[in-house]
Amino acid sequence: MSYLAPLIVFEQTSLPLGRQTLAEGELRCFATDGSGIILPATSGAPGFQSNANFWTVGKGPLPPGSGYSVSTTPEVRYK
Repeated sequence: MSYLAPLIVFEQTSLPLGRQTLAEGELRCFATDGSGIILPATSGAPGFQSNANFWTVGKGPLPPGSGYSVSTTPEVRYK
């Protein structure tokens, strides 16, 4: 399989069980030729990356389910 542009996808794999365990997921990174790697990952702000924080809007991890894609388009920011 090949892609028109590099692809980065995050998918939350653990369920919101209300526990203080780390919300686990995978970060999948693929080059345009289809080669890539899969890394363990989590989402959420520091201190809000547990299953108990799934519903903390703006800080908690992404809800489990469909993958979330990340733009690979370069972005220039000036300070």
